[in-house]
Amino acid sequence: MKKPEIIERNGKHIFYQDFSNCTAHEALVLVRQARALLEEVVPGSVLGLTVVTGGRFDLNVVEELKQFSKLAGQYFRVTAVVGISGMQRVILIAVEAFTGRKYELFDDEEKAMEWLLQF
Repeated sequence: MKKPEIIERNGKHIFYQDFSNCTAHEALVLVRQARALLEEVVPGSVLGLTVVTGGRFDLNVVEELKQFSKLAGQYFRVTAVVGISGMQRVILIAVEAFTGRKYELFDDEEKAMEWLLQF
């Protein structure tokens, strides 16, 4: 389980979150860590990259994700999500409906990063 972090690529700041193969409990911890990291970010200053490949989410995680994503909207210019499948797609639809935000979906991190670096 890797903590959320801000990485720099080509002079751009990427708010990176990796939920790959995490349990629901680990995902909850990661969302809370991301919220704490968000407090260090200037509004409108970061690009979001979230990897969810194989991650598992329960209702508690979904609620935390909704709240985090609503708050993050003022900080993130755009967000790419990698690895959405199955029930994760349903969760993403719920998050989008709750927050009014749209996410760009990708199958791999490299393509997501290429897309992000256009902004």
